[in-house]
Amino acid sequence: MRRISILITIVWISCNQNGQQVTQNPSTMTVDQVAREKFQEDYQITLNDEKTHALVTKSIKTNPNQLKSTIYLFVFDIAHSSIIYENQIAKATVGWLNNTEILIETEPGVYQPNLDASRIIYDIEEQQEKAYISR
Repeated sequence: MRRISILITIVWISCNQNGQQVTQNPSTMTVDQVAREKFQEDYQITLNDEKTHALVTKSIKTNPNQLKSTIYLFVFDIAHSSIIYENQIAKATVGWLNNTEILIETEPGVYQPNLDASRIIYDIEEQQEKAYISR
């Protein structure tokens, strides 16, 4: 019995040493690895048409009666393996407007300290937010 305990202990120790996590260089991480690191689970990855950038979102409803959720998001530049935009917006929806712009819509009347309007665009080429103007 004692030999079995010693054998199990040795196997357990060797498995733990071989199974240590290796931290990967962020510059070589994929969008899924970064999303998993930031959000753990229940996130959505949506690529733009040219598949050069990914919009990664996680939505959380704090109240089941809410029409819109709090959105945690980031835009990932696939070629450079980097996050180029990151935000957290209450009572919002977000999605690709076209290949280079993301439309963020919030519930009218909800104050957003990090947004100037209830409908804004984030332009990935200019890397800036701007007011949404219907086209």
